Amino acid sequence: MPITKSFKKSVKTSEKSHLRNMSVRSKVKKSIKNFETILDAKNGKESVKSFLETVSVLDKAASKGVFSKNTVARSKSRLARKLNDMGFSIPKKQKEEKEVPVKAEKKAASKVKEEVKEEVKEEVKEEVKEA
Repeated sequence: MPITKSFKKSVKTSEKSHLRNMSVRSKVKKSIKNFETILDAKNGKESVKSFLETVSVLDKAASKGVFSKNTVARSKSRLARKLNDMGFSIPKKQKEEKEVPVKAEKKAASKVKEEVKEEVKEEVKEEVKEA
């Protein structure tokens, strides 16, 4: 049994992280097994879709620190090799249409504000001339 407060707390946190890591690991294993069963069934579109989902699960596990980046890269490489050996190609990332960046929106808004200010100044000058 832990004696100090800090050690008691570290035991609690390690138990929580252990449970979290185990659930992530099981999710990764299920995803890989699902991919392999679909690949064995030789479904082209479904196997590619399953591959992308598996890669996503692996990347999330690496970002959470459950697996190291190299382990995940090796697993993704092996899965991609299996997919290519079956004759299915891995889709390249399609470039999505990027929305206007925030800075460009701010610049456009500031230009509109400047135009409005200039119009107001001109109106004030005209009123002063009339008076």
